[in-house]
Amino acid sequence: MRTIFSVRFPLFLLFLLFLLCPESPLGGGDLHAQRGVVGGTVVAGNTMEPLAGAQVVVVGTTLGGLTNESGRFRIEGVSGTEVSLQFIMLGYATQTVRAQVGDTELRVVLGQSAVMLDELVVTGTAGDTRRRVLGNAVSQVNAAEATATMPIEN
Repeated sequence: MRTIFSVRFPLFLLFLLFLLCPESPLGGGDLHAQRGVVGGTVVAGNTMEPLAGAQVVVVGTTLGGLTNESGRFRIEGVSGTEVSLQFIMLGYATQTVRAQVGDTELRVVLGQSAVMLDELVVTGTAGDTRRRVLGNAVSQVNAAEATATMPIEN
């Protein structure tokens, strides 16, 4: 019986896969060359002090991270030649910056921004209300505790 494949064919396939694999030193030249790094420092606009914990995101990807205690960040595995980076920090205005892939000395200044929180409305019931008629919970305090903590006016 005659074999269809020679011993050389599987070796040829392995060599071909090695050449096409992006992680191999010889293969995937275009894909491998486009992966890079972006990094820099984030500082507060009013004091020019480094901002620790600012979130940095490469727009349109899942790549990102947080700045360290020195305000530094470094994002690896970035593709392309230019990217948009978005900087987010509570109490500061969100900022988007264009950067060249390979630039590791970016300096981004974030300006302070007021944070608007949801309003809280507290209402009370004026006057004497009977416990049975009241729609909310009422806790009981005995008379000795009430006079010890609250002055009674006549």
